[in-house]
Amino acid sequence: MTGIHDVDEYFQYQLVSKALEISLKISKIGGSFIGKIFRGKYTKYVVSMFKKHYEEVRVLKPKASRHNSIECFIYCKGKYEHQRDCFPVEDFEVIGCGDGPDSDMTRNLVEKMTLKPLTQPINPPYKDSIDKRRAN
Repeated sequence: MTGIHDVDEYFQYQLVSKALEISLKISKIGGSFIGKIFRGKYTKYVVSMFKKHYEEVRVLKPKASRHNSIECFIYCKGKYEHQRDCFPVEDFEVIGCGDGPDSDMTRNLVEKMTLKPLTQPINPPYKDSIDKRRAN
């Protein structure tokens, strides 16, 4: 996004709020929701907003996500028929999940190798520059 954490967090919360709004219109009673969120000073308000509409709300951090990354996922299950009133804003637990490789672990490689891309860019904007370098 912008690279400015506060601005990115604000835009992301706007997106997840709209996603919740759409989900509430199209999902069935008992339905689920999952969305990407950024952990920040207002995350507990977002979690509280979802708790008004879902029986179970969890904040999950995949193992494959870097530890220093603020990204995580909000998982909601059991959509209520009607919104609950005035759910208290509380701190929440971030639950580690997944069985993918830990992105922060250092792994020993048997040998170094470079893999070529599966497909080349169709019309890259830097093509003229590459052609000129190859011609020299």
